[in-house]
Amino acid sequence: MIWLIGFAALVWGTPLVLAFLLAIGCALSPSCRTWTWHQLGAEGLK
Repeated sequence: MIWLIGFAALVWGTPLVLAFLLAIGCALSPSCRTWTWHQLGAEGLK
């Protein structure tokens, strides 16, 4: 039963961790941050 919970945590947690690391990397990259804000702004203005 414990391994099942661990497996579920791994399956659900991995994408979240990857997205979190990607967000941090993007926040530290000026070009990515500028592009991201541009995309968000463009979406917001539609």
